[in-house]
Amino acid sequence: MMQIFDMHIHTFPNGADCHDLIRRMEEADVSGGTVFSGFTPFQGRPGWLPIQDRLDQILEFCAPYPDRLFPVLFVDPHEDGIIDMINEAAERGIRGFKCTCSYYFVYEDASMKMLEAIAKTGKPISYHTGILWDSKVSGQYGRPLNWEHLIEIPGLRFSLAHCSWPWYDECIGVYSKFLSLANDPNFSTEMFLDMTPGTPPSFRRDLITKLVKSGFDVFHNMMWGTDCNTGKYASAWAKKWIDIDGGILRDNGVSEEDISRYFCGNMQRFFHISDEEYRYKPVKSDGT
Repeated sequence: MMQIFDMHIHTFPNGADCHDLIRRMEEADVSGGTVFSGFTPFQGRPGWLPIQDRLDQILEFCAPYPDRLFPVLFVDPHEDGIIDMINEAAERGIRGFKCTCSYYFVYEDASMKMLEAIAKTGKPISYHTGILWDSKVSGQYGRPLNWEHLIEIPGLRFSLAHCSWPWYDECIGVYSKFLSLANDPNFSTEMFLDMTPGTPPSFRRDLITKLVKSGFDVFHNMMWGTDCNTGKYASAWAKKWIDIDGGILRDNGVSEEDISRYFCGNMQRFFHISDEEYRYKPVKSDGT
């Protein structure tokens, strides 16, 4: 039976029980996943915590299931002591970092310095991109083209969540640029596609079909997620997107091996849960 891991689970503001989370995930045939810590104070969202408390809480939450729940720390480049906290988190076993650029551009100096520090730890970072359902005018910060600047951060492994809905064509274009550099021995930055909706069902087939028919080397870099939270993991919602995405992939003739990567293996590679390495197929001169 194919394993399924959810790469996009938020921490519920009022706390939750990790055993209940696992039980609800099992109802959807989901084996485990990565869990984001509470929000940063800069996001203006309920349940925010100081960074030290966020780190302590998420490590404690995931500890009973070290092979099924993987802790990820929300960070903001403008928090006091952010570089020291990134290094502490890496030393204490955080699997990766999570960030939302809701009031600044990813290429600003403070952000790029934070990313340089993250790259040195060897841990990946997952970004929210695309429209953000907040109460501010923030969409300009989530345009995927902004992440083109990350070619300047050697050794960084990053993902763009929701495939930057509604700008997923632009997101695919940015991915193709990173892909065109992937076999340069002097280039060591890797982009992943977090397929978490985002996209409503009516757009989902278009997105997945464009990716798998693009001719780009995508099958080792797409990762499935739900955007559920730890408070009451929505099993029916997870099942719905397993069925939708699996159906679209199979309709497009994607192999069961690559479907397994989509639902499990690529997330494990992204967060270094597995030891798998991958060398990309050379990109032809016509961009394919």
